[in-house]
Amino acid sequence: MHHRSEVRLIVIHCRFRIDPTIRDAWTESARRMALASRAEEGCIAYDFSFDVIDPDIAYAYEAWETQETLDAHIAAPHHVARMAEVEQWDVERQQILFYGVEWQRDVLAERAAREDAH
Repeated sequence: MHHRSEVRLIVIHCRFRIDPTIRDAWTESARRMALASRAEEGCIAYDFSFDVIDPDIAYAYEAWETQETLDAHIAAPHHVARMAEVEQWDVERQQILFYGVEWQRDVLAERAAREDAH
């Protein structure tokens, strides 16, 4: 049985091309940004990663409970500082997508419930 929970949240997925010479600086900046953002009210997820095929591609993944918490994040000092850092580097913004999510399924929880039932 599938259990879809009704949710209203915002998911953000970004793709960047990072010059190899700033990879370490990008990574350290992203680590600081993720730590600060995960502590914010309304933050469900805040992750950065690199592509497994093209190491010069970086991704950001975020999920926020509401538009209000996302707006507060965008105005937060650590976000403003991060944007200023990124502006100094040769970063190509290839994709920035916002998704409004109306439902979600926790497939691992469903699997665990099935196993517990047996």
